[in-house]
Amino acid sequence: MTEFIAESKTYTIKDFCFDQKYGPEGGHAKNVKFMLKDKKRPDAPRVETSVYDYFKRQYNIDLEFWYLPLVKTEKDGTFPMEVCHILENQTYKFKTDPEQVSLMSFSLEVPLIVSQTAAMIKFAVTRPPQRIQSVQDGVRMLKV
Repeated sequence: MTEFIAESKTYTIKDFCFDQKYGPEGGHAKNVKFMLKDKKRPDAPRVETSVYDYFKRQYNIDLEFWYLPLVKTEKDGTFPMEVCHILENQTYKFKTDPEQVSLMSFSLEVPLIVSQTAAMIKFAVTRPPQRIQSVQDGVRMLKV
């Protein structure tokens, strides 16, 4: 079970927003929206807001990496990656999806025929300096 801490609470990761319904870049903090209820005025109508706007208004956080996929939790919460912290000693017990290899392969530099699990293991065993460089390269490539 992979868990992370957000807002001083622990959540279990269910998925990431790669859904094409948000467009070719998938779901990110500016294009994923939800209906927000005003807790101070319960009778007020719900207002549509983006995850980006919500974090700015609620926590005064300017998301630097708003273009990265969002993290979906088992409790149906959706969080930007940059506000999440993975707890130590987490394992990934799920089968990986070969369909998503193409989404990962550009940043991991592995052929499309390699399974996603093999790509993840190959990435995990790289030395820290090479790993951080690969992550930074991937982030730069995702910047729109």
